[in-house]
Parts: sequence; structure tokens; C-alpha cells
Amino acid sequence: MSGDPASKSTEQFLHQTKELCIEALQGNPSGLDSAIAHYRGALGGNLNLSSDAHSQLLGDLANALSMRFQQQGNRADLACALECHLTALALRPLGHPMRIITLTDFATALLIRFKEDGTQNDIHLAIDNFGAALALCPPEHPIKWALIMSYASALLSRFGYCGDAEDLERAIKQYQAVIELSLPHECPAPLSILANALQLRFQRFHQLNDLELSIQHSCTALHLLPKNHHDRPQILRTLAGGLFERFHQQGDADDLETAIKHYQAVLDLHSPGQPYHTQTLSNLADVLLARFKHQGNLLDLDLAIGHYRTACIHSEGQPDHGVHLDHLGNAQFLRFSRYGDIAYLHRAIEDFTLALELHPLGHQRRSAIMEALANCLQVRFEEQGEPADLRGALSCYDHALELCREDHPRRPFILKKIASTLETSFVHYNSLAELNRCISCYRKALELYPVIHTDRPIALNGLACALLSRFELLGNEFDLDQALLHCTAALDARTLGHPARPTSLLAMARIRRSRFLPWDDSKKLDVIFEQLRTAKETCQPGHSSLPDIHAELSTVLFLRYLTSQRSMDLKEAFDYHELSMAFGSGGIWPAFRASLCWVQIAETFRHASAVDAYRTALRLLDRCVTITKAPELRQQLTKRHAELALDAFSAAIRHRQPDLAVEMLETGRMLLWTQLALHRSMLDDLRSCGEQGARLADDFERFSHQGSRRQSGRESPQHYRELQKQRDAVITQIRGLDGFSHFLRHPSYADVQKAATEGPVIVVNASQYLCNAVIIFTTGQPVLVPLPKVTLAEVGRLAELFKDIIRRAGDPDPVRFRERQLIDLLTELWNLVVSPVVDRLLPHTPKGSRIWWCPTGKFAVLPLHAAGLYQGKSSRPFAPIAMSSTFAAICDSESTEGIDMLRNVLPLNYTMTRVAGVDATYENAMCAIREQPWIHFASRAEPNFDLPFESCFPLRDKPISLREISQALAEAERLPEFAFLSVSHGSGGKEGHEVMHLPQALHLAGFQSVVGAMWAVDEEISRRVASTFYHSLAVESKGVLNCSNTAKALGQALKMVGESIPLEQSIAFIHVGA
Repeated sequence: MSGDPASKSTEQFLHQTKELCIEALQGNPSGLDSAIAHYRGALGGNLNLSSDAHSQLLGDLANALSMRFQQQGNRADLACALECHLTALALRPLGHPMRIITLTDFATALLIRFKEDGTQNDIHLAIDNFGAALALCPPEHPIKWALIMSYASALLSRFGYCGDAEDLERAIKQYQAVIELSLPHECPAPLSILANALQLRFQRFHQLNDLELSIQHSCTALHLLPKNHHDRPQILRTLAGGLFERFHQQGDADDLETAIKHYQAVLDLHSPGQPYHTQTLSNLADVLLARFKHQGNLLDLDLAIGHYRTACIHSEGQPDHGVHLDHLGNAQFLRFSRYGDIAYLHRAIEDFTLALELHPLGHQRRSAIMEALANCLQVRFEEQGEPADLRGALSCYDHALELCREDHPRRPFILKKIASTLETSFVHYNSLAELNRCISCYRKALELYPVIHTDRPIALNGLACALLSRFELLGNEFDLDQALLHCTAALDARTLGHPARPTSLLAMARIRRSRFLPWDDSKKLDVIFEQLRTAKETCQPGHSSLPDIHAELSTVLFLRYLTSQRSMDLKEAFDYHELSMAFGSGGIWPAFRASLCWVQIAETFRHASAVDAYRTALRLLDRCVTITKAPELRQQLTKRHAELALDAFSAAIRHRQPDLAVEMLETGRMLLWTQLALHRSMLDDLRSCGEQGARLADDFERFSHQGSRRQSGRESPQHYRELQKQRDAVITQIRGLDGFSHFLRHPSYADVQKAATEGPVIVVNASQYLCNAVIIFTTGQPVLVPLPKVTLAEVGRLAELFKDIIRRAGDPDPVRFRERQLIDLLTELWNLVVSPVVDRLLPHTPKGSRIWWCPTGKFAVLPLHAAGLYQGKSSRPFAPIAMSSTFAAICDSESTEGIDMLRNVLPLNYTMTRVAGVDATYENAMCAIREQPWIHFASRAEPNFDLPFESCFPLRDKPISLREISQALAEAERLPEFAFLSVSHGSGGKEGHEVMHLPQALHLAGFQSVVGAMWAVDEEISRRVASTFYHSLAVESKGVLNCSNTAKALGQALKMVGESIPLEQSIAFIHVGA
């Protein structure tokens, strides 16, 4: 349009400008911009405008600006529109015939802004202005119908935001009024919206009549519309939603099928990108998911997942993207739960994590998504044992709890889940603090649950079990009494026929068994048998509690056998014990827990069956470690039960089975040291043996975990027997591989005797029941050496005293005083432990023979090799204690004194690779370790006594760990023969755990023979010992270095150094290995 607007009549100008707005509505945005410009020009120009014309221009400009805001999103347009409406409203006072229009337009603009940013005052003002317009509008007014519809729509919007049911009631009445005013062809739109409002009221008050009316109105609207009408998809969606809701209420499959048909019809009418297409995809997925749950057809579940995934793709960048991710996560978790494909669990966690990012702090759905993510992480922990998942689950639950008000209905549920997660963590980490918090959370949940709430018995049962665990840990009878009280309440709530009643019966049986005392009448066990057998009979085949029930039956039968000595009880106990392992659902864990109970009961009764109980427990511990995937949890498991082998050794000695004592001790210590040292399992080693090894490891793991994962309730005993057969077949194949003939086999006494080929092996064991020593020769039974004056507490006292002396080695205390303390301790060790052993050795061992000390538990801290009667300057009793043409020396400092010393004492025909100064890099050190069979470490060490193979040697660029050295030795071109640790390092280790010193760790890493210090020594002293050692070795080996002479060379070196170094420094050096 051209020309000066001021030169035209007002009527012509308004007419032409409205045509531009119509063009904009028909898809020409530039027309809308031109119209707005002309409106503004007219308002700011010289047109002689009347008050009515001025108000009309303002109203038209405001509507055009609102239209452009909805197209382009410029908030300035919407703000300007609202100002124009207010000005126009002032020009149209009460009584003005156009005031109704202005009030309506102003309310509509306010409603647009409310939907944009949710300002509560806007929706209140919009409703007030719609109401005011409606009050002024006579029945015959042409906008009466549309005004009522807009008013009702605003009321529905406020109901959705504020939740006031009064707004919903008023909206429904308004829609009903519109229908009464409408002709039949005008009814479909209000009928459809009324149907939607009635569904909302049904969701609030659950009156089935509202749902029926909603479906009826949707059907009527659909019948009145032509098939190609643009409102048809919306009415189909409303009808499908009503039918789906009625299916939930009444379970009629026809409603489900019809809902699917209608949603599919909507998708056929809506192409991607059109309004409601994405939401309809999600709605259809919801219904397909319901049909899967109803009929079990996997195709429905996969279709639902596909639709959710498509909805996520189409909604990316949109406000509802997080909602669709949430739905997709739930569907993928359901697929994993039903069919066990772990990939779907991983995807569910990814979806929930992304959804969480799109629901920021303060969003009402954030807590629910946190719960869903936590649940997935907890399940993945149960499947794969990754500790990070357990910690993540607990963190998510804690965060969800923070988002819940004290009166929020989900708060007790979240507290219950936190308690359950903490209980799981306690099982693996044995943390009393976590168990205490678990009990506290269960109690808080019970305070919030109504008495009749269906989840209350779960919390009662969980609290009872947690209190029982604390009783077993601390022995407080009050916890046991409280456990009985809460378990009784849970049983009262779970009446006969309740699916969870067997779980409560099992808990009650455990509590009552814990209350049974050795002197009680065995008839007290009858009620426990009755509860367990009732629990067993009420379980469906494949019930997840069956292995635990069988294990508890075996324990109670064993207890009755010890009190009544009925042989049938023992036989039946063994039968149930085997059944607990052979019937799926993680049966190995209940069987292991039962075997520990057997141990405890047998020790209480001082019965010989304790030996079999220990042997079974160690065998099952080995299997539990093998199927535990996470290295951290394998280590926690072996550390937690580190004393099991020590007590087993003691039990076998007490019951006169010394050879079995040695076998069980070796089994348990191999488990502990393997996990301490390598942080690996046998499966890790198997996977490193090429393609076949990796395949067999995967097969073994798959069959093991299929037999130990959570059940769906449909598996039969035959299913698990078949899995066991397949697992056994894989084990047979594994044992056929080189180096794996002993896979899952425990060492025999004959295997252990081979270690005594070079000299007798002395095992010194400290147990809570008995402390003694055993001497192993290459032939014959082990020779028992009683240590009647030694107790576990005494060994602990000596260990702490010795560690204190060593810790003060660098202090300015008088040296003679510290040495006097050390001599007193070594003398006490001689009198209590070493002298009785030597007395038994002398008749069988030539003087000067090599001997091998094998201290266990707290004995491992003590310098048994240095014990003796120190009476004069030359009285230090050094005896023998536990080559190649090239040599390597590693040093990280600028000083090369330690390496130069080697050159001076080694035979001239020996070459030496130096890794020192600027060349002391990670790569150079690794290369030397791979290529050279003899290594001298002159670099200081940083020990890690909790994870010994994470101990490291700092170098120029980065440290090299024992784990990496072990890997390098496995790849070495030649057999790694010898290592000398000429280093300074600390000493330590956690209380109660056997300590692995650096020389022992290096031996396990792969070196045949190692010499080094058990604790920190002075660098100059270390160099002198090393120099003397290599000189003695060269003399002893007659110019050809041989690692079989290293123990003898160390003994000679320490004699030669003698009184010139402090006692605590000289006794630090030990020999480990061949």
C-alpha cells in the first residue's frame, strides 16, 4: 500500500490495514509488520480521530502485536499490546457498546502472557476481565458463545496451575451453558472441551460418571463432525484418553483396543511437526505399554519404546522433551526387568540422567525422576556390582528426599528406599554408621506411613531385619527384642495368602533362631520349623525367597542336630544346604551366609562339625569372590572374611586334622592375597589368555550370573539345573587351558608340601580360638607346635608395640632406649613363639638350613625372622631367611651412588642398564623391567598397604605402580628372577588386616626372589647392606649370579654389617621367594 495515511479517510485506512492483518494470517508475515507500522503511524499522525476511532485503532494495534508475538516471540510486542488494551479500555467506559470487546481482548492477551511465563496475577486478571465482559454481554450478543468458551478456558488454565477444584466446576458449567446455546453443528468443539474437563474432574474425584459422560460427549462430537474436519484429531485424542482411563478402571480390553485405534488415527491425520503429533506418539506408546502389561506381547513393548524414542527426537529443544525422556526410561527399564537385557537398563539410566538435566531444581517432576534413576542404579548395582552405582543410587534418593516437604506423600516411600539402599551397602561394606542410618530411616518412614498403608509392612520387615543385623554385629539384646516386635507387626499385616508373607516368616524364623541359646530345650526350635515350612509351602516355584528359606532350614536343622544328636537332622541339613545353592536367584549367597551360621553354631557347641562348616564356608567364599565383578567389592568381601581361614586352621588343629588345617589356611590366604595384590579375579587372568580365554570367561560369567540374578518368578528348578550343567561344562574347558588346571579347585596338602622343597615351612597362626604353629616338611604330616602362652590379644599387643617402635625410628629418642625396647620385644617373641618352633625343628633340620616363615594375621606385622636372645655385641642371630648376564638398576634422583655401588661390586663380565637422572622416565623403566630379569630399585617407594599393587615408584615424568610392573613382567622376554628394594618407604596397614609388605608384593608381582626392607630404612644403610649383599652373592655364586643363593647372601651380608647399624634397621631386611 502506498500514499500518506493522513490523506485518506479513517474508514478507508482501517479497512486497508485490516486486509494486511488478514494477509498475515494467511502466511504473509510482512503484511503483519506493515499493518502494525500503519496503525502506529495513524496513532501518531495528524488524523482527526474520534474517541471511538482512537480506541478501535488501539485495540486493532494491540491484537496485531499479540499476533506477532505468537509468531515471533518478541516480548516487547506483548507488553505493548497490553498497554494499548488498557488505554483503549479507558476510552471505552462502562456503558460503551464496545467495552465488552476490549475487556475480552485484554483478557486474552493476559492469558497469552500467563501461558508464556506463568505469572499468577495474569491469570487472575484475565479471569476477572472475562467475567466482567460476560456480565455486560446480553444473550443475543454475537460473541457471547466465544466469550463463554474463552472464560471457561481461562478457568481450566488456572485449575491446571493452582489446582482449585472450584475453577474446574465453574469451567464445566460454562461449557455446559455453551452447548445449551449452540446449534447442533456448533456443538462438537464445546463437547470435546467439556469431555476433556470431565476427565480432569474424574482424575481429581474418581467419579466414574464423569468418565462415562466424557466418553459420551466425545463420541457425540465425533459423530457430528465431518471426517475431514480440522477438529477431528483433537476429539479423537480426548476420546482415546477417556477409553484408556476407563480400561484402567474396569479392565475391558475392548477399551484398550479402541484407544489404540483412535490414537493411530490421529497419527494418520497428523504429520510430524504438526501440533500434538509428538504428544500423540507418547499417548499411543502409553496405551501399547498397558497392552503389553495386560497381554505380554513383546511387540507392543518394542513399539512403545520406538514411539517414545521418536517423541524424544521430535521434541528435542522443546519444553516437554524431558517428559518424553522420562517415559522412554520407564519403558526401557520395564523391558530389562522382564527380559534381562542389560543394554536396556543402561539406556534407561541414560534417559533418566538426561531427563534430570531438563528438570531443574524446583521442577515438580524432578523428585520422581530422581527416584526412577536411583532405582535403576540400585538394580544395576545388583546386576553388575559396580560400587559407583550404589553410591549414585543413595545420592539420588537423598536428593529426592531433600525435594520433598515433611508432609509430602512420597516422603515415607523415599525414606524406605534410602533405608533399603543403606542395608545393601552394609551387606557389602559392613559399615555400622550406614546400618544405624538405615534403622533411623526405616523408623522415620514408619512414623509417616498411615497405619493401613500398603507399604507399611515392607518398612516394618526391613526395620526388623536391620535390627537383627545390628544385633549380630554388636550383640545388644534390645535390638533383638525390637526386631521381634516389628516383625510380628509385619506378619499381622501380611495375612494368610499375602504374597510377601513368606518373607516375613523367614525374618521371624531368623530372629527366633538368634534368640536360641545352647542350653535351651530343642523343642523351642519347633515353632521356627513351622514358620519356615509354612513359608516354603506358600512360595510359588521360583520365588526369590526360596534359596534363603532353604538355607535357614539347613541352619536350624544343624542347630537341632547339635542339641539332639539326631543323624537325620544332619542329613536333612545338608540336603537343604545343597538345595539352597541349586535353586537359582543368587542361591550361592544364602548358602554362604548359612555356612557362616553353621560355623558360629558349631564353635558355640565346640562340635567337630565346625571343620566341615569352615571348609564349606571357604569354598562358597571362593565362589562368591569369583562371581563378584567389581574389584572393590571383591576386596571388601575377602577383607571382611579375612579371619575365616585363620579360624578354620585353628578348628582343624583343635579337631586333630592338621593337613586339612594347612589346606584351608592356604585356600583362604590365597583368596585374600590375590585380591590385595592384584585386585583381579581368576576371570581377569582368563580373559588375558587370548580369544578362547575371553570367550570362556564370558560364558562362565553369564551362566553364573543367570543363576544368581533376581527372578521373575517363572523359572523352574530344572532351569537352574541346566544352567549348572552348562557352567560345569565351561569349567571343564577352562581347566584344559595351560595354567588353569586348578581353576576353582582348592590346594591340597601335597601341593603345599612342594613349597618345603628348599627347607621347612613354618606357619604361625593367630586365631580368636587358639594360637599355634605348624611345621611342614616335604614328607609326612604337619608337625604341630603348641603355643600355650600366646593369645590373639597378646599378638595384637606385640604388633602394636613393634609398630610404635618402628614409627619412632627417626625420632630424637635415645637410640639405646629404643633398641632396648626392640631387644625386649624380640626376646619375648623368641620365648613365646620362635623357641618352641626351633626346639621341634632341631631334630629334623641340619644346622644352617634355610627355613621359610609364613606368619598369618597379626603375626605378619612381627619380625619373627629376627627373634632371639640378644645378650652381647655379637649375638645378633642371622640365619638364612626367606644369575643372568644382564642387570637393570632404576633410580629417580640425580644421585647415582646406589647404582655406582652396583658397578663396583658386580663381576666385570656383567653388563648393567642404568635408568637414572634425566633417563629415569616411565617408558625407560618399563622397557628395562620387560627386558632384564634382575632389577635393583634405588627409587624411593610410596606404599599403599590397603591396595598394595597401587604402591608406586615416582619417576621423572610419572610414577610406575606395582600393578604396571606386574603387567610388564607378564610380557617380559625372560623369566623375572630377582629384585632388590634399596628404597625408603613407610610402614602401616589397617588394624585387623594382614599386611603385605613391598617385598612380598613384588614377589607376587612376578619376581622369583626379592630382597628388601619391611619398613623404612636409612638410605646410606640400605646402600651398605646392598653392597655387602651383592658382594656376598658374587662370592657365593662363584662369579655366576644365581637367585637361589640370595637368601643365604642376605644372611651373610647382615652378619657382616652387624653392629655398625641400628638393630631396627638391620632386622628390616627380609628375603621372599625362591
